[in-house]
Amino acid sequence: MTDTNEKFRALFLAALMVVSVFGATAAFAGSAAAAPADDFTVVNEGDNTLNVTDITENDANDVAVVISADDSWDSGEDKFQNTTTAYTPGAISFDMSGEDVGEYTAYLFSNETDSADLPDLEDADATQTVHVADYHDNGQATGETEYDALDGERFWQGQEFIVGDLDPAATIDVMRVDETNDSGAVTSQSLEREEPVRDDGTITVDTENLETGDYYLSGDGYDDSNSLFSVAAQDFAAELDDGEVLLDDSEEIEYSSKRGTWDMYVTSSGLDVEQLEDLYSDVGSDVVEESDDDYDVKVTNVQADTYDLTPTTDVVDTGDYTLEHEVVDTGVTESVDLSVTESEGAADFAQSSVDVAQGDVAELTIELEDSDFATVRIGDESDDGYQLNFTVEDDGDDEVTVYWNSYQAADDNLDDALWVNTEDEDDEITHIDEDGHVTPGSILDTGSYEIATVNGEEQYENVVDSPDNIGTLYLEERSTDAVTTWVASSENADVDDVEELTAAVEDGAVTETNTVAMGELLGGSAGDTLITQVSATGLDGMMRTAEGDHDGVIGTAFESQLTTYDDNSSSDAFGNVNSTTGYSLWMEEANPGANQDAITADLNETAIEEVFYDGEGNYYVVVNTQSLYETQDEIEDDDEFEVSFDVKDEFLLDYDQDDWDDDDVDNYESATTDVTFQEPEIEYDVEDVDGDDYVTVEAADGAAISGTTNIAPGSEIDVRATGEDDARFVKQQNDIVVQEDGTFSAEFDFSDRAVDEEFTARATGATLNALEQSDQEADGIIVEAVEETTTTAEPTEEPTEEPTEEPTEEPTEEPTEEPTEEPTEEPTEEPTQTPGFGIAAAMLALIGAALVALRRRS
Repeated sequence: MTDTNEKFRALFLAALMVVSVFGATAAFAGSAAAAPADDFTVVNEGDNTLNVTDITENDANDVAVVISADDSWDSGEDKFQNTTTAYTPGAISFDMSGEDVGEYTAYLFSNETDSADLPDLEDADATQTVHVADYHDNGQATGETEYDALDGERFWQGQEFIVGDLDPAATIDVMRVDETNDSGAVTSQSLEREEPVRDDGTITVDTENLETGDYYLSGDGYDDSNSLFSVAAQDFAAELDDGEVLLDDSEEIEYSSKRGTWDMYVTSSGLDVEQLEDLYSDVGSDVVEESDDDYDVKVTNVQADTYDLTPTTDVVDTGDYTLEHEVVDTGVTESVDLSVTESEGAADFAQSSVDVAQGDVAELTIELEDSDFATVRIGDESDDGYQLNFTVEDDGDDEVTVYWNSYQAADDNLDDALWVNTEDEDDEITHIDEDGHVTPGSILDTGSYEIATVNGEEQYENVVDSPDNIGTLYLEERSTDAVTTWVASSENADVDDVEELTAAVEDGAVTETNTVAMGELLGGSAGDTLITQVSATGLDGMMRTAEGDHDGVIGTAFESQLTTYDDNSSSDAFGNVNSTTGYSLWMEEANPGANQDAITADLNETAIEEVFYDGEGNYYVVVNTQSLYETQDEIEDDDEFEVSFDVKDEFLLDYDQDDWDDDDVDNYESATTDVTFQEPEIEYDVEDVDGDDYVTVEAADGAAISGTTNIAPGSEIDVRATGEDDARFVKQQNDIVVQEDGTFSAEFDFSDRAVDEEFTARATGATLNALEQSDQEADGIIVEAVEETTTTAEPTEEPTEEPTEEPTEEPTEEPTEEPTEEPTEEPTEEPTQTPGFGIAAAMLALIGAALVALRRRS
C-alpha cells in the first residue's frame, strides 16, 4: 500500500473524506438485513455464506433449497440443503467459499427431503438470483477465511467485480475522484452512477464505461475506507515472428501488455475448435472449448511473453488464417494473420554408413534442409529386433550430431543411451519415443541395423513407412587387443589432453619401453611416470553417458568401471562387482622367489593420475609410481611384473551364470605385457688414465661429458663439473635431454683450464634426484686437446680430377710450343706441395690451369 493510500485511509476515518488509490475489487460492511422476496430470501452474509433468511410459504417442515450455476440439477456440482423441522432463519446455509465468483440461482422446494427425488429445477416453488462475491465490505476474518475489502485494488477497464455483505435496502454510489490536495485528501469528487444492492446483499460494479482514474464506493453508514479502487486501460498486442509456419514446426507469437496475466478467447473463421486447440497447445496454461457460441476456445493464464504456435499434420490444414484474440474480462481485441504451409524440407545423414564396435558410442550427424526438426530411427523392429525412435531440434546451423550408446541402448534408461553435442551448439533431443522402443534386453548383436530419418517433429509413423533417407549402422565385433607401456619424466607426463600426449610421443618426450626407473626403490623422490596404453574396443559405452565425456580426458569415467581383479571362481561370485562387472588393470610379479607369493597390485584410482582417450579404442592410463609403491612397498630392483587388462563385464561379453559355472574367469578377455621396475642409475663415458677410470675432457671449447642412464628418455637433467684441489672452477649445463637410447651429452668450454686439472662430474634432475650424491658423480680430468688433422683424401682427389679435364680440352687447339713450359712446372710441383694444404692447394691448381688456357688462346 502506498503512502498515498495510507493518507486516504486516514482521512476517510478521521474526516469522513474520500481518498484516492490505485487498486481493484471491493466490499462493504454493514448489517445484512433480511428482506422478504416472493417466497424466500437468500443473503450473502459476508464470508460467501449464503443463508436462507426468510421463507414466506410452507415454512414449517420439509423445505429444500438448491444452489446451481445453471438450470439443471447435478449432484456432483450443485449444492443441496434441507430441513425437516420447523424452519428458522439460517437453518439452511451454504458455504460458497472456493466456488467460482459470479451469479447463481437458488431454487426452493416445499415438501422435499431427498435430493434423489428432486423434480426438475424449473418446477421449483420459488427462485432467487444470488451471487458469490469477490470482495466483502467488512474486510475481516470470518471463520478460517479472510475476505479483503477493495483497499486500493486496480481493475482493468471492462472488468466486473462483485461486492457482498451489503444492506439489501441500500444504494451504493460509485464516486470518481476529481482532485486531491498535496496530502492526498480528496477535495473534489463526482458521482458516476448508483448501484442498487440486490436482495442477496451484493452489487456488481462494471468498469467498462468508467474512464481510467481513481474511484471509491460510498453509502450511508458504511466504512468508505475499504472502498477505494482505480481503473486502468489494458494495452494488448500480438505479433508473429514472420507470419508463416510449416506443419509440424513452430511459429513464435509474442503477446505484450502491462497486465500480468489474463484469459483470452481465440476464434478463426477457417479453424474449428480441435484445430485451434492443436495450434495453441503451447500457449498459456490450458486451452479449452468455450461454451459461448460467439467464441471457439479460451486460453487461460496468458502472460506478456513469447509462445509457440504448433500446427500438426493431419489436424491443421494448410491455408491462410486470421486469428482473432479477445481478452475475456476486458474485451480488448487483437488479430494476426498466419499462413500454414506444408513442409518441403528434408533430413539426411551426413554419412549413410556408420561403423561402431559392439559396446562403443556411435556418432550420427543429421543434416536438415528447410526445417528445424528431424525424426530419427535406429533399427527396425521386424528385421533387427531392436528399434529406437526420437526427435531432434536444430539450433540453426542445419545439422545435429547425436551420440548413440550401444552398451546402454538395450536399457530402459534412454537418457544414458542418447544425447547430442551441446558444447558449441544448442541442439536438443526434444522427444524419445519410449513406446516405440523395442529391445532384446541384452547387449545388441553384431550386424547391420537400418537407420532412417524424416523431416518433422515426432513423425514416428513416417520414419518407418516413408523416411526421407535411410542408411546403415554396422555394429562390429569388439576386441581386447593389447597392453603397451610407455614412460616419461613426471614433467613430460604433465599433459592436459590426448593431443598434448600425442605430441609428446612425437617429440620423444614419451617413449615406449618395458622398464621404469622407480626412484621410490631408493627411498628417494618420485620416479618416472608409467603410462599404460590399453587398446580395446567396445568399452566406450560402459563409461560415457554424456557429451562432457567426449573431451579426451576421461579419468573419472574410466575409473567408474574399474574394479578390483578377483579370481574367485565360486558360483556365487557371478554378479559380484569385482568378478563379473567392468574391467581390471593390475600387475602380478612374474618371478617371485622360492616359497614366496607373487606381489600383486591393482592400478586403481589411488595410483591413476589421469586417463586419456583418443576416440579410436586407445586408453592411456597415467600411473603415479609413488602411489603404486606406497601400496606395494615390497617391490624391489629389477622386479618384473605382468601387466594385465581384463574385460570382465558379463553384459558386454554376453555370458551368463551357466557360462560362469563352467569357465569362471576364462570368460574374461585379456591382454598383457611385461614391465620391469629398476632403481635409477647413471653411467658416465670414461677412459683409463694411469690405471684409473676418468671422465676425460679436452682443454678446449666443445668438450663433452656424456653417458647413459635408465631414466625416461626426454628427461631434462643438469650436468656440472666442479674443480678439485687448486682447480677452482664450476661449469654447468642445464636442461640436457636424455635421448631415446638413454644417452646424454653436455658440452663445455674448458679452453681456459689447464691440462691434468681434476674435477667431479655430477648429473642431477628428474628421477636422478633419487640417487645418493655419490651415485650421481664420477671423477674427471682435463687432457691435452688434440689438434684436428686434415686427411689427404680430399686434396688428392681434387688435383687429379680438375687438371686432367682442363688440359685435355683446350691444348688440342693451341700450338704445342707454349705448353712445354708451364705444364711441366705446375703439375710436377703441386703433388709435392699438396699434403697438409688441402683445399688451398687445389684452388691454386685450378687458377694455374686457367692461366695456361688463356695463354694458349692468346
